[in-house]
Amino acid sequence: MTSLQKHWRNPGFRPDADVSESREHYTGGMVKRSTLSGRQKAAKQRTPLLLMRRGILLFLLLLPLQVGTISVLAQPSSPRSPAEPAQFATGAEFTRRLNRPLLASSDYAPLREAVMRLSEDRRIAVAIDRRIDPSRLIRTDLQSPFFDVGISQLVHPAGADAVIAGDTVFVTTPDLASTFRTRVALSQRELESLPDRNVSRLLELTRKSATRWEALASPRSILSQLADRYEVNVEHIDAIPHDLWDSGTIAHADFVTAALWITAQYGFDLKWINHSQIVLVPTHPAPEIEQEHIFRGRTLEQVQELILQQFPDLQLSWGRDRVRFSGRVEQHEAVAEMLGLRAPRKPSSPVVATSLANRRFTLRMNNRPLMELIDLLEKQGIQFDRHPELLEKAGINLNQAITLELQDATIDTLLTQALSPVGLTYEIDGTRISLLPAPPK
Repeated sequence: MTSLQKHWRNPGFRPDADVSESREHYTGGMVKRSTLSGRQKAAKQRTPLLLMRRGILLFLLLLPLQVGTISVLAQPSSPRSPAEPAQFATGAEFTRRLNRPLLASSDYAPLREAVMRLSEDRRIAVAIDRRIDPSRLIRTDLQSPFFDVGISQLVHPAGADAVIAGDTVFVTTPDLASTFRTRVALSQRELESLPDRNVSRLLELTRKSATRWEALASPRSILSQLADRYEVNVEHIDAIPHDLWDSGTIAHADFVTAALWITAQYGFDLKWINHSQIVLVPTHPAPEIEQEHIFRGRTLEQVQELILQQFPDLQLSWGRDRVRFSGRVEQHEAVAEMLGLRAPRKPSSPVVATSLANRRFTLRMNNRPLMELIDLLEKQGIQFDRHPELLEKAGINLNQAITLELQDATIDTLLTQALSPVGLTYEIDGTRISLLPAPPK
């Protein structure tokens, strides 16, 4: 692949940069795009991304069936046309899907391809920052209690992180991931504090909706269309440089969240002039929001020790039964959990069902070693007794390749089709499976 092809695939990525270095290496402008005569000519000049891969990708995901599901994907998803956008979860359904465990394993694949396949399979929208190299090859080996934590682990080798806002998981630089929700909260508070409070306009601006854009859309046009939808005038919109983005979706966000996702990637926050006008201003390097927390059942000294043990740099002020400080949204949430004001996050379903008979499996494997399937099932807590001496005596190799395609199959169907070609049979006891040589026919 030529550097120009890589540059065109991700305008915010500089092809001569080292992806292991800091985020500033990905903020270069479109130096080479000026050599192109137009969008159509550039599209003709693009060639498909050619990648050397070791085998076929293998994914294991816990899906939202009540009894627990495995999905193993062996082929990349077909590109979804703009006329048929993915139906991503929102509201309570988004939270349920987000809080389900994510187990995934795959060979090396481009970051965007790996992330988007997980996104579509779980039906959770994921938006990727322009500064993150989408062609960076990453290997997946996840055992995460939550979807977003798994995405964060997945993109970490590419120098990226993940943050949740607007029923969407945003993959971005570590700096923006750690401050994005605070920037949103500050802008929302500023909006609500405007003089001549206009309740109807506040309701309109906080109404949540999906924002989608096609490949090669410019961020300036995305922001302009978003502003038109909410009837907001954006001053200094020309400060957003000409750029071309890959396709993306923000599933269910208000105006502030969607607009800040666009502007923050170019170093701008929002400043409200009135309920229908904003101006783009340079981002604050370390935004903080002030909040008060009430505590009961503990002394002031106990609360102080509890908070400062985890956040020693916070400047605390005290009332009789309350503490106030300025910090990031995540710090306020952590303190609220410490004081019992906020329930800790828990997975919405266990990784392992109580009985294998109650589980269903959706599976596609193409010429992959049987051992990979066993390893992935073991990561879900299913135990295997392999009886290596018996298998060796029978000449059975667990690395023998198998090909399967199953939809909502029972454990018996899965094991029969996976083990029979290798010469194995099985016995099930609860969540324990014994692998045994099949009797001679």
